[in-house]
Amino acid sequence: MKKAGPSKKTTPAPSRDPLDSILSSMGPVPSRSTPSRPAPAPRAPTSSSSSRPSPPTPGVSSMFSSMRIPKKSSSCSEVPSKKQRLEETSAEISGQPTKVTLNVWKMDMRNSPPLIDLYDVKVSLTGITGRTVEPTGNNIRNDFFDQKRRVALWNFLHWLARNHPNFKGVSPSKMVYDGVTTLYVSSRTLREEKIEFDMTGDELPTLLKELYPITVQNAHVLITKTDRTVVLQDGAVKKGENNLEERARFLEILTSQFLYSGSHYMFNQRFFPKNEEKREEKTVEGYKAAILKRGFEKSVRFIDENGQKTPTLCLDVRCNAFYKEQSLADCLKDLLKVERTSEIAKHQRKFENAMAQLKGVRVVTTHMRERPQRFNIDGLSPKNAIETTFKLKEGEEEREISVYDYFKERHMMTLEFPQLRLIVRRRKAALDFMPIELLEIEAGQKVNQKKVDSVVQEFVTKESQQKPHSHLKSINEYFKHLSLRSSKSDYMHAFGITIEAEPMTVDAKLIPGPNVLFKSSTVPTKRRSFQSLDGRFSKNLLNQIQSHGITVEDKNVILKRAPINQPEHLEELIEEVVKLGVNFIFAVSDGKCKGVHEYLKFYEAKLGIQTQHVSEKSLKEIGNERSVTWKNIIRKTNLKAVGLNFSLQVSDEAHGVPKDLFKDTMFVGFELSHSAAQSSFDQLYRVPTEEPSIVGMAYSLKEPTELGGTFWVQKPRDTQLNECGVHMVKAVREYFEKTKKMPGRMVIYRSGMGEGAFETVEKEILEIKKNLEESDDLKKMNRGQPFRPPLVVIVVQKTNPYRIFLKNGDQVENVRSGTCTDAIVPVTKYEEFIMASQKPVIGTSRPIRHTIILNESGSSKNEIVHMTYILAFGHQVSYMGAPKVTGVMFAAENTAKRGRANTMAFKMVNMSDESEADRRARQAEAIESARSGVAYEDRALNARIRVLADGVAGLIRRFHHMFWA
Repeated sequence: MKKAGPSKKTTPAPSRDPLDSILSSMGPVPSRSTPSRPAPAPRAPTSSSSSRPSPPTPGVSSMFSSMRIPKKSSSCSEVPSKKQRLEETSAEISGQPTKVTLNVWKMDMRNSPPLIDLYDVKVSLTGITGRTVEPTGNNIRNDFFDQKRRVALWNFLHWLARNHPNFKGVSPSKMVYDGVTTLYVSSRTLREEKIEFDMTGDELPTLLKELYPITVQNAHVLITKTDRTVVLQDGAVKKGENNLEERARFLEILTSQFLYSGSHYMFNQRFFPKNEEKREEKTVEGYKAAILKRGFEKSVRFIDENGQKTPTLCLDVRCNAFYKEQSLADCLKDLLKVERTSEIAKHQRKFENAMAQLKGVRVVTTHMRERPQRFNIDGLSPKNAIETTFKLKEGEEEREISVYDYFKERHMMTLEFPQLRLIVRRRKAALDFMPIELLEIEAGQKVNQKKVDSVVQEFVTKESQQKPHSHLKSINEYFKHLSLRSSKSDYMHAFGITIEAEPMTVDAKLIPGPNVLFKSSTVPTKRRSFQSLDGRFSKNLLNQIQSHGITVEDKNVILKRAPINQPEHLEELIEEVVKLGVNFIFAVSDGKCKGVHEYLKFYEAKLGIQTQHVSEKSLKEIGNERSVTWKNIIRKTNLKAVGLNFSLQVSDEAHGVPKDLFKDTMFVGFELSHSAAQSSFDQLYRVPTEEPSIVGMAYSLKEPTELGGTFWVQKPRDTQLNECGVHMVKAVREYFEKTKKMPGRMVIYRSGMGEGAFETVEKEILEIKKNLEESDDLKKMNRGQPFRPPLVVIVVQKTNPYRIFLKNGDQVENVRSGTCTDAIVPVTKYEEFIMASQKPVIGTSRPIRHTIILNESGSSKNEIVHMTYILAFGHQVSYMGAPKVTGVMFAAENTAKRGRANTMAFKMVNMSDESEADRRARQAEAIESARSGVAYEDRALNARIRVLADGVAGLIRRFHHMFWA
């Protein structure tokens, strides 16, 4: 399609562009200006409201939560001057008291044995060819194989306990086995410290013999007592000894014993019943190759009750899509939506996409029923069964033979679909090729939702969204399913451990919402020109923007149409309009051309121009004043035009919290974005991950809701924030430029870390302090003194296992926004609190777990809790209520996403693709190093990552105000 030339007055020539029909169908253009209305008097927050307030004034937007209407202020000035900070504040969190129910059950270990002995278990299987395998080794990292291995070993050990003389007189329920290497036994239960014996292949249970593709001739079993113990009674703990992690691991395995028997699919601590009623299984809409299964996740954690370490069991419901147990050909027919297997070859592009989704899925051969082979799909051959050949050894000679002829000669089989390409199985030394028609998908394999179409994730998310009453009911049903309190629970009884019948009910507080500060006048913005579609559209757009209180000084409109389905040509187009003086581009696409958004945002950063990208669907709503989508777009436009929609202030209802809580405080958020998980083969042989990790960072400036941001590239799968201190210095420098003063304290929210990684966060803190203190620039800004601000560091765990419910008689409801509890006191050196900031629309809300790693500011936990909740209202686009994380954390997430998209676009535009031969050579070198046990450094890959990092660093210098919005 031809591009219309730049003109201020000329309407473009008629076109068949799909946007034309939308423009012609839009409603009448509103008046050019909207008269200002006087701002309503501020309303005090109220606990409930049945009606919505009057529409906001120009430049003023309303915000609602599930429980209160925030105040509006007539100005958006500096936060009030700081009062005397309270030196001593109550440790109790202030707010309206309430009771909440957790998905947590307390356990009682008062009658348990004081000590548990640990034994190492080693099992070796030797085949008739002399090949030896060790099922108890840690040489496999495949969830699917691990669950089969665990079931086989667990059943084998219990078979030994019932039948082998070394275990005579010992009840199997007194031995807790993790199904791999560790056996837990009450102290002095086993008479011997070392049990060793051999067995013939005929004596072994079938499950263990069929675990590997070998004919087992004999087995060697070695069970050895270790010098480690698990202490169950606090009185038995030696001075200075703390083995709570080992104790929690023992209790998790104890409560899972009957699940290891093979009745459930197991993925770490997630369990899905195999014999689930068929009514619970649903075919995934839009992805017929998969079914939805429901299960549960459980974990054991210790809490502090008046100095006593009390174990608790946490239980939650899980939903996952699983591949159907069916032939691979039927699976592909479902994915390609064809009726016959022969039609698969007619859709090569769809065929390749489907096989990319199935990479890593475990299949079993059907042509050798007595000795079937099981392997993971590694890829798709370039040729079909007739064209693919290999060298077949026959004694001293070898000859070239096609896969089609091989099956015909060796297996007396004529392949029905020789025109289909073959499945590739990658061995250590060679590649195997297997026809699709001879393979079946094994049951119990989860669908990797990152690889498949978003429709799968949307379906699973939708099915997972239970109302609170149904959700708590499901949790209770799975608790009963575990049979931890029934007579069937031999293991709990044998170890003298009991569990309460009802989940915990604890005290909580309802934190008051903030005051939201707006400006009564319009928000002036810098000089902007809007590239748009035509005169009618631009008038609609500009009038909508002005009605929201945003001043646009230059209303010049330039029309440009990008070539259809050629997003790579956007750079030329954007450069052209930049030369014409345009500094704001409003882009509309039909959503059919992939890559438009990625390329547009990449060139936004590269060429230094702000862009707003919307879809046709959103464009249709431009004349609809009630459209939430369009209001969000207008608010985003204000942010990108260096405006600010509102700020926040402490409410009068926040008792014990100083009004100047935010003064001289800089808030920082960090988020990590990793690439998709590797295949099991790549994990096993330590093949380097090719996609780098992206760190997203956001930070507050003059107001707690005015945010700057950046991102950077670091080594793949690296969980520690590299160079965080360097970027923190840059952020403080920008804060100083905006406010003309140094921050009095810095509050850092760090996401993406579990309980076992807090030491990593402490290392990051040391790096940040070192860089801030040693920076010459910051010394100059700080009157020649090293900059040592007090730090508050909070780890944000978004995927924690906790759920909280509000019981009202027989009714179970979601807790209200601002519900916070610190009644679950972990047995660690850190303070914690659990908070539900968001207003749930559908389903059951998941609270956020906050762990205070460092607090040098003297702020009380009460202040930190209120600060965290108030900042959750800082989202500048959606006014429907607070998100579940703080605004600075939300911005860091979006920055990391933008960083990954820009990094991939930079890679496509500026870096030539690595040849397949070079990539395979690197992988072969990594595999060989893994076999020999030598550490492998992929210099070529590291060099490519450095080029990416340098290129992205060049982009970051061009970023604008709130570019991620």
